[in-house]
Amino acid sequence: LRIAEAAFGAHAQESAYPRRTLASELAAAGDWHAADALLDEDLSRTEARGDVREVAGAVYALANHRVREGNAEPLVARLRESTKADARVRRDFELLLTHLESALGAGDPVREEAAAKATVDAMRRAVGPRHPDYAIAVLQLGAFYTRTERFEEAARTLAIAREVAAGSETEGWVLRALADLEEARGRHADALAYLDAVERIWKHKYDAPRAELEAQRER
Repeated sequence: LRIAEAAFGAHAQESAYPRRTLASELAAAGDWHAADALLDEDLSRTEARGDVREVAGAVYALANHRVREGNAEPLVARLRESTKADARVRRDFELLLTHLESALGAGDPVREEAAAKATVDAMRRAVGPRHPDYAIAVLQLGAFYTRTERFEEAARTLAIAREVAAGSETEGWVLRALADLEEARGRHADALAYLDAVERIWKHKYDAPRAELEAQRER
């Protein structure tokens, strides 16, 4: 950080990345307040430069830090307004915003569902409706419906995810979510059939969660 500030100046954009990296390391080491102060300072310096995308980046960095403490609402609201007002900010930060919304909505089913749907919409705009990442976003919405016992909606949503993911490694994750759904419904034979399909797809996947799959079979 000192090298960047000496080379470019403390208020330069080039100093923002090392400042945010240092803040992340301070937070990981448990010095939460020092990290917060550094990111707050970073936001102030970025605001002084006046570039809306740079400001959005600083707002996101501070919001992502504060979301763990539950006091990021004003920053998330500010980033949300920026994505509505500026197409460049929307392109760069729409998906990141949905991740913040998901974190803030944890434990509130209404907010969780809204955030999951927003992620699906944002991912479709970012990568298109046939991309495996879009399938993962749809899968996560389906998994939410399973957790909240909205089984018919879960089945319809996961069917979409499966169609998009067909033939890719991602299909294994969708089939596993379908196994979770059938287990929640009490349809254990169907759940086992999906787990068998997962094993076939992931036969050569070195990092497949085989211990978790076996534990699910035992249940």
